[in-house]
Amino acid sequence: MKNKHHIIPLYRGGLDIKENLVEVSVTQHAMFHYCNWRLWEDDRDRLAWKGLTGEIGKEEIIRELRSIGGKKANKQHIYTEEHIALLKKVGKKYQKIATEASMTLESKRKRKETLVKIKHQQGNKNSQYGTMWITDGTKEGSCKIKRGEKIPDGYKPGRVLK
Repeated sequence: MKNKHHIIPLYRGGLDIKENLVEVSVTQHAMFHYCNWRLWEDDRDRLAWKGLTGEIGKEEIIRELRSIGGKKANKQHIYTEEHIALLKKVGKKYQKIATEASMTLESKRKRKETLVKIKHQQGNKNSQYGTMWITDGTKEGSCKIKRGEKIPDGYKPGRVLK
């Protein structure tokens, strides 16, 4: 059975074209990946070699490739203080937009329908079941009480967030 092997690996800038492919046996294919692994020390070649020789199965290859991808992503995302400041600035801008979008009547209706559909925290399964917010008009004066309890003087139903 013939395999197709990239002469210049895609991860090293090779193209997925017929001029960069060579037909090889499974043994030759495994040998190519073993040599590439020893030459360039890329774990993707080690995994290909072990997979082609039957040393490891598809599930283990996938698990290791995911791990390699995560480690590679972490190395690429080393942010400077300027990057972090910019990310925070952009995040605050879009946080407000996203929050406003999530508070529309249509969004609330869709969210409620979805929660009912998946039976998420419905009725007495909800940790907030049987409670209500009351406020004295300030954020610090907002608190929860059990439904049915007498609302203290100076308080009214509701909550102040800002």
